[in-house]
Amino acid sequence: MVDLLQKSLERDMTVEITIKTSFENFINENEKTARSLVLYLDENFKKDFKNNNEVQISEKVDRIIQIFRYLQDKDVFENFYKNAFAKRLLDSRRVLEDAEKEVIKKLKEECGFQFTQRLEVMFKDIKMSEQRM
Repeated sequence: MVDLLQKSLERDMTVEITIKTSFENFINENEKTARSLVLYLDENFKKDFKNNNEVQISEKVDRIIQIFRYLQDKDVFENFYKNAFAKRLLDSRRVLEDAEKEVIKKLKEECGFQFTQRLEVMFKDIKMSEQRM
């Protein structure tokens, strides 16, 4: 897509803006995109992230964040993510600390501390619970 824009269309700004706007409209048509991103992340936590190193995890998370940036109602994503995160925390066998921290870090960079505060508190609560046990 980028090659097509650069070579054939000579980086025409009106084309770039039209593509970006169309993509944003498509992404925000309903809640399916936010839900699908969370499901994709959840699936990665369950399977793929276990076999990846930090760099590979960071690259995958970056790609997800690129799509996340287009979401207008990020609270919908947050609710879906919070529920999936809670399920992973309760089933401690599925928690990959480094990957979870990477996602939370990237979300914090994108949306600020308020967005990830509840997630970080959930993470700390589980860690304290494990230590007390």
